[in-house]
Amino acid sequence: MIPTHRFNLLTCATVILAATLPAIVPISAGQSAPTTTRQSTLNPKSTEIAQGSADDQRSVGDQRQALIRSAITNYQAKRYQEAIGPLEKLVQIDPDNYNTRLLLGGSYFETKQYAEAVPQFQQATQLQPKSATAWTLLGNAQNQLKQYSEAATAFTTALGFKSDNLDAHLGLGVAYYNRQQYDPAAAHYKRYTELKPDRAMGYAYLGDAYRRGSKFAEAIAAYEQALTIEPQNPTAKAGIARAKTKTP
Repeated sequence: MIPTHRFNLLTCATVILAATLPAIVPISAGQSAPTTTRQSTLNPKSTEIAQGSADDQRSVGDQRQALIRSAITNYQAKRYQEAIGPLEKLVQIDPDNYNTRLLLGGSYFETKQYAEAVPQFQQATQLQPKSATAWTLLGNAQNQLKQYSEAATAFTTALGFKSDNLDAHLGLGVAYYNRQQYDPAAAHYKRYTELKPDRAMGYAYLGDAYRRGSKFAEAIAAYEQALTIEPQNPTAKAGIARAKTKTP
């Protein structure tokens, strides 16, 4: 059985998505919906119609503002399930809002509703096709669904826009590893360790890829580096014992 590596998405879904929150700016208290300044002297009812339209716009704006506040408050407090409801309503109001799609996808992801997260991230990639963040998050969700071919495509696309994307290299390593493509998996895990040399997980995963590719000396070196950083790392401890007996 090929293990499914699950890494801590706080480095991706939470941190990256939290960084998008300032882009969703609520309407300020002193700001109102636009109103018409031209009043018709020929038709007195035009003023009433214009006022009614302005009231309707203000009502929609107030509703959106309340939903945004609720969504962001719950998301930042890691109450992801509670954030989903207002985010779903915001998507209905404004289906082309990139940040709302990311937040909704992230909330689904954090509650392990990966099948629901995927279409939100896919929509985000359509709204901003050159967003390395959106493609990386899509790949993460697809990895969780064991859709490794699709995930590899998403991560490769992300790296095309940002070649030093830490999470895309790690995610692509996971996708290749689970497709039993150990050499390309090792290449991306190695790049991850170069970008994040103080994280034991990267070296442990690199050791796994080397070991499964029967590169035992390289595997032992990678595991030893992981154990230097984190002496009790379970992946490295189990892996180095297997590598020393040349067990893939």
